[in-house]
Amino acid sequence: QLFTQTCGMLGRATPRNACISSLCKYTLPDAVQDLLNFSITPKHVQVLKVLFNIANGLGAVLGSSWYLLLKTFQQLDAYLVLTQESSASSRASPNGRAPGSPFDPRGGGAAQQQDLPFSVQSEVALLASLMASVFNSTSYLDEAALLALLNCLISLSDDALAATHLPEVPRSPSPLGSLEASLSRRQRMFGCTKIVEVTRLNIGRVVVFRDVVYSYFESIVLSSQDPAARQTAVESVAAIVE
Repeated sequence: QLFTQTCGMLGRATPRNACISSLCKYTLPDAVQDLLNFSITPKHVQVLKVLFNIANGLGAVLGSSWYLLLKTFQQLDAYLVLTQESSASSRASPNGRAPGSPFDPRGGGAAQQQDLPFSVQSEVALLASLMASVFNSTSYLDEAALLALLNCLISLSDDALAATHLPEVPRSPSPLGSLEASLSRRQRMFGCTKIVEVTRLNIGRVVVFRDVVYSYFESIVLSSQDPAARQTAVESVAAIVE
């Protein structure tokens, strides 16, 4: 953290990004398919906590490095939803575990970690709380840092909308296939969702970033070929002004 802070204060983006990027590599897989069978370990949790400390404590000097953190948080958001879905399925399953879920010992994932000296469920709840605190604390960022964060969210959203091809759901989809499609959509819209959240949290100084946010959503409505993306953009603007 000290190294990242020093790089940020000195405007040294390259070493700052390299340091954060090296940490992000030890967290979560990028692909939803890999996430479905991912087993979180104490090492993953510890690295994520370090990243949250960086986001909360050094947000004012992160600049473009916000993108690296947000990309990881995007993956974590999908994993949190996956564990919630799996936990609910496990409770409904006769044997207490949903086949093919992260809590199923046959399908890999969190169920295989039951002998580890930490609780997957409690750590997941903590990670969810830490991620929420990152966005709640944006109200304490100065104007330049807030703009940097929003611009990185816009870049993340742009990349997700451009690169993500949602898996086709068959006419009679399997639970796993439906879950994969749902997680892909959530990942795709993570940037838009967080732009709305940050904007609403900082509505008192909306004059600082309104042009940036409005122009982005307008560009989606006018140029996106994806009806779902256009609808999300319209709903995002409506959520901000309501």
